[in-house]
This record gives sequence, structure tokens and C-alpha cells, in this order.
Amino acid sequence: MVSADKVTARLSFNGTYKGEFMGKTPTGKPVHFFAIDILHIRYEKVVEDWHLEDNLTLMQQLGVVSEN
Repeated sequence: MVSADKVTARLSFNGTYKGEFMGKTPTGKPVHFFAIDILHIRYEKVVEDWHLEDNLTLMQQLGVVSEN
């Protein structure tokens, strides 16, 4: 989505849990989560980037937090 001075992007991340994370042994299972970036553009350059990602879903998939 584009407005006068902002661009919004929805990002999709996919990967495989291969390395230890926060003391948890890797499972080899796939992980998937989304993020949103809102870029503020001025004079054809990015001057600000607001980034929000769904870390709860990622942490649940890694087994760091429970899914309840």
C-alpha cells in the first residue's frame, strides 16, 4: 500500500528451526510468521521504518512459550 509519503509492506518469513534458541534444542520443523513495515519516505529516501513482527507466533513454534 502506498500513500503520499508512506509505503506499507506485509512480510512473510519461512524457515527451518535448525539452531539452539533460548536454551531450546532445534526441532528441524518449519517456522512461519508475518511482519509489517511502514516506511516513511522523504525526498525519495526512507527516513523512518516502523517494523512490527508476530514474535508470539514464532516463539510458540520454537517452543519457547506455550501455545495456550
